Amino acid sequence: MTSVEIYIKIGTEFKRIDLFKDEKISLTSSVQNINDLSKVFTDYTQSFTIPASKNNNLIFNYWNESGINDGFDQRIRYDAIIELNTILFKKGQIQIEKCNEKNNRIESYSITFYGKVKQLKDLFKEDKLTNLDYTSITHAYNSTEVINRIDGTTTDSVYYPIVGNQNKYSFADGKRTDITIGGSLEKSVEFNDLFPAIPVSKVFEFIENKYNITFTSSLFDTSYWTELYLYCKNIEKFTNYSNAVVIDWNSVNNTFPELNLTTNKYYLKWTFADNTTNVVYQKTTVGITPTNVNIKYKLIMRIYDNPAFANGSIYKIFDNLIGVNSLLVLGTLKADSTFANYTFEIQSEESMTFDAEMYNIKYDNSFAYNQVRRGYSATMNTVSNINIGAVVPDIKVVDFFNGIIKLFNLTIIATSETSFNLEPLEFFYSYGKYIDINNYVINDSVDLERTKLFKKLTFTHEKSENIINNFFRNTFNRGFDYGDLIYQDDLSNESANYEIKTPFEDVMWEKTTGYDFITTSLIDKDLKPYKPKPILMYKNGLTTLTAAFKVYNGSGYTSVLDYQRFSNELFINNDIASLNFTAENSSWINSQTANNSLFQLWYKNYISALYDIRCRIIKLKAIIPIPMLSDIKLNDKLIYKDKKYIINTFTTDLTTGEVDLELISDFRELPIVGTGRFALKSIFNIDNTAQNLEVTILKLNAGYYDVEYMPTSYLSSNNYIDGTFIVPIDANTTGDIAFKQIEVTYHNPDIKQYINIIQDA
Repeated sequence: MTSVEIYIKIGTEFKRIDLFKDEKISLTSSVQNINDLSKVFTDYTQSFTIPASKNNNLIFNYWNESGINDGFDQRIRYDAIIELNTILFKKGQIQIEKCNEKNNRIESYSITFYGKVKQLKDLFKEDKLTNLDYTSITHAYNSTEVINRIDGTTTDSVYYPIVGNQNKYSFADGKRTDITIGGSLEKSVEFNDLFPAIPVSKVFEFIENKYNITFTSSLFDTSYWTELYLYCKNIEKFTNYSNAVVIDWNSVNNTFPELNLTTNKYYLKWTFADNTTNVVYQKTTVGITPTNVNIKYKLIMRIYDNPAFANGSIYKIFDNLIGVNSLLVLGTLKADSTFANYTFEIQSEESMTFDAEMYNIKYDNSFAYNQVRRGYSATMNTVSNINIGAVVPDIKVVDFFNGIIKLFNLTIIATSETSFNLEPLEFFYSYGKYIDINNYVINDSVDLERTKLFKKLTFTHEKSENIINNFFRNTFNRGFDYGDLIYQDDLSNESANYEIKTPFEDVMWEKTTGYDFITTSLIDKDLKPYKPKPILMYKNGLTTLTAAFKVYNGSGYTSVLDYQRFSNELFINNDIASLNFTAENSSWINSQTANNSLFQLWYKNYISALYDIRCRIIKLKAIIPIPMLSDIKLNDKLIYKDKKYIINTFTTDLTTGEVDLELISDFRELPIVGTGRFALKSIFNIDNTAQNLEVTILKLNAGYYDVEYMPTSYLSSNNYIDGTFIVPIDANTTGDIAFKQIEVTYHNPDIKQYINIIQDA
């Protein structure tokens, strides 16, 4: 019999929970279940009961008494640990479910133990991306800043992809939309028509900061991650206003107490310091004189000290102002007057310098009037910074996070209470141990089953309303949208289908024939702008054009020859990776297929193995020693009767020590032997130019490894984790095809693996 002890953290102290001697407690562990491929699983238990002992009543603070204000909080989960025979087995959280009373006495509590990944979902709650803090990547918003982030002058976290939002952009075709012409908004890129894009890595950083957690992953060092950007558009037309600047009044003289020069509040009243009499009507105007008459701005009027309004409420807004304006802010008859204090604020689309003045005009019974200049301002400035949080996609943090998980087929493993390792599934399996369980299996209870899979697996993104996507959908009518994939086994007699769907929109991009210019337009089939679902895109670096396009900067046209090139494709190591699930024709190189799709890179190995004719599910029971059981990880491969298996699920009866294992045949090559997957890519076909190869190497189950580029010298030694390395390849000037190698030397155990490079003549 196994000794089970469960501890719950109350305040700063872990307290042991009393258990029933005959209560069965089962813990099930799974990462990806073949019957639910899109979900990431974690440790959990079904609810189990514990006695209402004196100790437990103190821990749960007599939870049955609802009148206790500071009692045990059923709204949250408390950190907990499980020990088997005093050996740490699992960390997680406990939540109370219910209690049972008989004859007015509490007899038991029901509680549930949850793994740490469940906690991660709870941590995000209903928060949206807009709730994150983007302060660290803000910048001044004006035409110069935007253009600098297009042409490579500024290299920062925020860029402005050439995406048409109000108009379609064409290049050097002489059409109405040709942005190389300039001279009108239709023939140029309007700088404030562009929306920003930010690195997905930054979004994850902001998630870490908000929730005080840490993410790690081998993926994070690769270009698949570092060049991945989130397009920030949640409205049809981009409008960025500066922070509000309260007009700081300087009175002509100090004889007008209705204008408070300390608080900058203006008070409407009928008895004036200048002894004006018989006033029956008055009006107040505010004049704004900007230095740049092309910048759009607004005047916001707030009201104070009036019972009909909350202090600081917006009373009026004068919007879409350009140039010099004299605005009637107040006009009232004496009988209808509203007594209050008012302040005046200026916001502008760009940083703006301006002067302000205020006039009060009073009319008597004969409508004679007297105009008095009440105040003026010193020259003031608005500072317009981009508000990233205002334009990030309208999506929950948890939905965005789960979308990334599905994109790269990531597993989530909690390495501490606040640290989570995210690994692509094949990376995850690559460094698991091999454990022989033959001596522990109860051989009278072993079942072999066929894999009950699906007739059809569909991998989809959100449907795009883009005009090109819509044309593609209606023209080819292939049964699935651009970028989506249907994986179908014609030999399978299963009838059920399954869908893995991301929350992202996979918009099509267009490259101009004969020019290195690529763009997309977020315009629907009716040629109207639309608000897209969240869009991801890859940054492919600075591209130089042979003809410049024009950007309207608010007063004229700036010629741009270099631009940061974005699309749904990533050019890496002479190959094309894409954000499509299927291998589509490249939008950049139309004659080439982007074979490194999301499915090819992150799903194919696992899915194709499940559909292999040799694949079996084996169910067996075992009694595994507690130290070994505590050490088993979900990426470990188990050896049974000389065959290898990966773990689909295993359920441990904590009280008896009996383990129910559900295993799947594993046909992966043994690690660091032969041609097993020791690198994300182990063969490169490249052109004859000098270039840098990005190589991702997996540590597997070795102690450490060294990396050497054979013609030169060591790139890196003593690597104890998966790593991504940049390998400089010289140009091939021999006139013949060149064969080069990267040697990976593993230690403990010692073995060599080779990455082969075939370089064109």
